[in-house]
Amino acid sequence: MFSSFDYFDRFYVGAFQALRRRYANMDVLVALGTNAAYFYSIYTVIKALTSDRFEGQDFFETSAMLIPFILLGKYLEVVAKGKTSDAIAKLINLPPDTAYLLILDTAGNVTSEM
Repeated sequence: MFSSFDYFDRFYVGAFQALRRRYANMDVLVALGTNAAYFYSIYTVIKALTSDRFEGQDFFETSAMLIPFILLGKYLEVVAKGKTSDAIAKLINLPPDTAYLLILDTAGNVTSEM
C-alpha cells in the first residue's frame, strides 16, 4: 500500500539523483518549489509566534498540493500519448486497396493514368 510519502519520494529521489549528476530536470523544479513553499511557511509561523505585529501568509497547502497536480498532469500526458499511439497504429493498418499513378505534363494536366 502506498503512503503519501511515496509520491513525494518520487520527485525528491529523482531530484537528488539529477543534482548528483549535475543536471536539472523537472524533479529538481518540483523539489525546489515545494521546499520553498514549505520552509517559507515554517518561517512565517515562527515569525508570527515570536512577533506581536507580524502578519505573514503561510503556504503549507501549496506545498502539499503541487505534487498531486503534477502527478495528475503526468497521468493525463500518458493517457494522451497512449491514445495517439493507438490512432497511429490504426492509420497504419488502413492501406488502400488500389492506387493510381497520374502522369502530369509541364502545365500540370494529367496525360496518362495507370
